[in-house]
Amino acid sequence: REKFAEMLKAVRPEVSGGGEIDLRSARHPVLVLRGIKPVPNDMSMDGEKPAVVISGPNAGGKTIVLKTVGLCALLVQHG
Repeated sequence: REKFAEMLKAVRPEVSGGGEIDLRSARHPVLVLRGIKPVPNDMSMDGEKPAVVISGPNAGGKTIVLKTVGLCALLVQHG
C-alpha cells in the first residue's frame, strides 16, 4: 500500500464521522497509473448538502471528477 501511495504521490486522508468530502488537487488514480497526467480537481461536500451539481461542456471532465471522487472514497475504505 505504501509503494502504491508513493506511485500516485498520494497523501494520507483524514477521516471523520461527519460525512464530509474535501478533496484538493485530486487526480484520477487509474489515469495516473497509465502515465496520463490528468488535471487535478478540487471537490468539497458537507453533511448538510449531500448532493452536487457538475455542469460544463462536452469533454469537460465531469465524468472524470465523479469517478475520481468515487475511487478516492473506495481507496480510503480499503486503507
